[in-house]
Amino acid sequence: MARFGLVVGHLPFGSYHASPAQAVESAVRFVREGGANVVKCEGDRRIAPHVAAIVAAGVPVMGHVGMQASRRVEQSGFGIKGRSAEEAAAILDGARAFEEAGCFAFIAEQIPTELAARLTAELSAPVVTLGGGRVNDGVYHISGDLVGYSAFPIPKPRRLRQCRRDHRGRADAYRDDCVAGAYPAAESDVHMPPEELARFERLAGEKKSRERAERPCNLIAPTPAQNTY
Repeated sequence: MARFGLVVGHLPFGSYHASPAQAVESAVRFVREGGANVVKCEGDRRIAPHVAAIVAAGVPVMGHVGMQASRRVEQSGFGIKGRSAEEAAAILDGARAFEEAGCFAFIAEQIPTELAARLTAELSAPVVTLGGGRVNDGVYHISGDLVGYSAFPIPKPRRLRQCRRDHRGRADAYRDDCVAGAYPAAESDVHMPPEELARFERLAGEKKSRERAERPCNLIAPTPAQNTY
């Protein structure tokens, strides 16, 4: 196991597409200001010249092929990419172009096992897959999905804790306790020492203090935040 993790900065959509110069500027900022060791770029053969410019500037690039979230509209949504021969060939072509541009490694997301195996066998750079089977150089998954915190939990391994469900349950219980008046509990109240309270009432005015104490306190329970991923 590596002693230190490799910090990969995913370049946002639009930050490297306009020109090679823009790509270099964005990548350098990620390293210089963001603390990234390398950057990750999605795309295909059309973006390869921009990737080559980043590599030439001294910033290592990890390529991302297959399902690409930033291009989900162009790719007709999320899901497996490369089921058809034409689509698989296009993904392979993009990976070849990225390797020629200098990518040191690849992430292949949501592709058939056969395509993952072909990429792994043909490319000299290591191929790590998310949803690409076991015939590759490595696998990974998004940590939030692994523990069920996001809206896209993976079906396996089922043994992992479903944090999203647990957190929602706790938030719902908090809301219910607020509405019922059970929270905050009386035993958690913090009181002034009697002698200090007496001095305070003399300073603030006993009448105003009594009016404020008799005024009802209407608590509004917050609504638990919804996961919009």
